[in-house]
Amino acid sequence: MLLVNRFPTSNQKEIIIINTHNSAYDDGSLKKQQMEYLKTFLLDEFSKGNYIIVGGDWNQNPPDIDYTDIKENSPTKRFVLNPINVDYLPENWTWFYDPETPTNRYLNAPYQKGKTITPIIDFYLISPNIIPVSIKTQNFDFKHTDHQSVTCKMLFK
Repeated sequence: MLLVNRFPTSNQKEIIIINTHNSAYDDGSLKKQQMEYLKTFLLDEFSKGNYIIVGGDWNQNPPDIDYTDIKENSPTKRFVLNPINVDYLPENWTWFYDPETPTNRYLNAPYQKGKTITPIIDFYLISPNIIPVSIKTQNFDFKHTDHQSVTCKMLFK
């Protein structure tokens, strides 16, 4: 699922901000379709010179994070994390996330710090015409929700 917002710029281009929430509980085929649709959309919009920010709950991890230990020890077989393919987009696109703080917790049992599975599945993807500046996951130890907010700063080239 995508929510696309467009904002005009003074250089006749658009800032496109996309909130994504990919499928979590499927056999992988729906998520694959969602990612292929997103890829086509992103490359088409970037070819027009637009600035693109995609953020949200990807229900998968960034390309350079490996959760093999979670796959092997997952208490639920319904939700299995897989990384996004490293070659999903040209390498000048940026996967922007806070590697220090998890963004999600598993809901199979009450939260217990250090015991509950806590991966990073909420993050941003930014087009090559945007510069990542800073990013921080707000660590509230999952007090009120199964996701933690991620805030960031970026600059437009």
